[in-house]
Amino acid sequence: LGTRNTSTTNRQTQHQNTDRKTERHLGTDTMAMAMVQDNRQGLKVLFLGSLVFGKNLLSVLESSAGRDKIYRGAAFGAKILVSLIEPVSPKSAWITPLNKLAKMLGDGRRLFRLLKYFSSLQTILEKTLYLEDPFLRVFSTLKTLSQLIFLYHDQNYFLAQIKLTNSDAERKKYLASCGWCMSIAFALVCDLYELSVILIHIERLTTRKEKLKQSGPHEDKDLINTEARNIQVRMTNLRAKLKVSLCNLTKNAFDIFIAIEAVFAWGKIPSNALNYFGLISSIVSTYLLWPVPKSTPSLSALPSVSSSSSSALPGQDKSFSMAGPVLPRDVSTPMF
Repeated sequence: LGTRNTSTTNRQTQHQNTDRKTERHLGTDTMAMAMVQDNRQGLKVLFLGSLVFGKNLLSVLESSAGRDKIYRGAAFGAKILVSLIEPVSPKSAWITPLNKLAKMLGDGRRLFRLLKYFSSLQTILEKTLYLEDPFLRVFSTLKTLSQLIFLYHDQNYFLAQIKLTNSDAERKKYLASCGWCMSIAFALVCDLYELSVILIHIERLTTRKEKLKQSGPHEDKDLINTEARNIQVRMTNLRAKLKVSLCNLTKNAFDIFIAIEAVFAWGKIPSNALNYFGLISSIVSTYLLWPVPKSTPSLSALPSVSSSSSSALPGQDKSFSMAGPVLPRDVSTPMF
């Protein structure tokens, strides 16, 4: 009997060990299958993300402004690579091709800007002179006029470079730099004004929203709910416009250093820093042109003050439309 009990116990122990091994194998197989599925899902997401990125990139490249910003970013990127390679390996074979690429991209951008100053003239005659906001009417016109000066002299500089005219190329380059510097300075003034207008409207809407929360029980609930929804819609549009205004302010804040150095040639700002400033500015400009999902307010489709009958002055109640304050989009400034 003792022998039988011992053998029975041994068989039970063997069965239990076998069951545990089977469970471990099944668990390992399940984990392996889950890891394979996760890897496949990750590859699928990566593939779909690459397709969406490629589609958006092609969409940006289809516009002249998008091509200009991407070419500008690539030119500054090439200069940054040269500045990183040259101290380590001065005789590297990459230095000459990268310098040629940066120059070729710069000349290509100038070629595509030929006769573009007529567009700035048209903007002045048809839009900026008729803005209802007196502040924006003055400074937007000055900004666009400075762009016209820049584009005109930059065209003459390009023609003198390729020996199609006998004009002084260096003087034309200096005049183009002056026009560009003035346009960036006026753009910064407009950006700061627009930012202040948006913040004032956000503060007013926030105050109004708090008052609605404190409404008494005897007030019309349907009316309060409707107004609360309208405030929410306006706040959403204001946040989108705030993002655009901050991006424009960042872009122009970096560009103003490049423009000042181009005009005055102080040499106090390192060329490497200027290259990084230009690259950051180009990335921000490309971001403003980047397509967004349809459910998100489009950064490039915000209404402009020239197409609206409402004023953007902070003290005027009629600027509190459903879309919030109507502000002008930044006119894309061609940059060196």
